[in-house]
Amino acid sequence: MLATAAPLLIAAGDGSFWAVSVLVVVAVFGIVVLLRILARLASMEASVGASNELLEGLAARLKKLEAERSDIDLRRTEHVLIDIRNGLKGLEDAVIEAASRPTVVEREIVTAPDAPAEPPPDAADIVGERLHNRLAALGYDRVQLLGEHDLYEMAALGRAEIPVEARRNGVVHKGRCIVEKGRVLDVRMDPPYRLFP
Repeated sequence: MLATAAPLLIAAGDGSFWAVSVLVVVAVFGIVVLLRILARLASMEASVGASNELLEGLAARLKKLEAERSDIDLRRTEHVLIDIRNGLKGLEDAVIEAASRPTVVEREIVTAPDAPAEPPPDAADIVGERLHNRLAALGYDRVQLLGEHDLYEMAALGRAEIPVEARRNGVVHKGRCIVEKGRVLDVRMDPPYRLFP
């Protein structure tokens, strides 16, 4: 029945066939455009989802890094405070020494007997502890002091360069610490590698 109706519509010559044909073409075109828009929206949604996952991963890494750094900063701060405490002990010793210097009694100067300049018995240990604390505060671990025991005693009285070896981020560094009268003045550490230009 449809096969006979189509030639009749064409033969009839009225515009209803053409109107229906145009409507069908417009509807098909609209469906194609709608499908393309939906496909673009789906791809944009996928890229936004991937970006969102990337941002969440970055946020998690940032929180982890912040937690690690806060712990390191507390440890370094603790070692710096220990160095300050040791410095205050040295200052206290200097004040006591200054107070025990010669005094004037009826215009006569009474001096303390000249004693040979010998370090206190534990001066070498104090210098070693201060070196360990300073290097730990700078982020080094597995610190090894390479000098002889006499060198530490000399550093407690005067100036000395003490060779050290320590690790930082798994890399062995060798260097020298300059110590004067028991105080660590400078730390010079070199990695075993050099940067390329």
